[in-house]
Amino acid sequence: FIKGLKYQTAGLGSNKLYTRSFEGSFAVWITGVIAIFAMYDVFFSWYHVVIALILVPGASTIAEAYSPHTWDTPFLLSTGAGILWAQTFIPDNLHWMPALIVIGIHAVIMLVISVIGWKKLVLVNEMLHL
Repeated sequence: FIKGLKYQTAGLGSNKLYTRSFEGSFAVWITGVIAIFAMYDVFFSWYHVVIALILVPGASTIAEAYSPHTWDTPFLLSTGAGILWAQTFIPDNLHWMPALIVIGIHAVIMLVISVIGWKKLVLVNEMLHL
């Protein structure tokens, strides 16, 4: 359903545009989901799994899309590992969950706004260079 679809993105710290495929980005996302399920028994509680499923695949996909050319692997590993490490500081009791949900929703909204803004900036940049 996404075969052959490509997009261009500038690498982090670079103005050069690189072509990426939606198949590759989807592969990164689905691998993140599979990895979380494969590590299910090492999480502290079920809501740590849910938080990881929400954050790790998406953040890893975004890291892959915006990482400098040929630096995909270090960015993917540090993003996923950083999220999982930070998650160890979340307490095991559920009274923190509503605050985490609000923070998570806010983070996703801000991420979407920044990605949309970045894409518009790239498009404007392309139009100015024509």
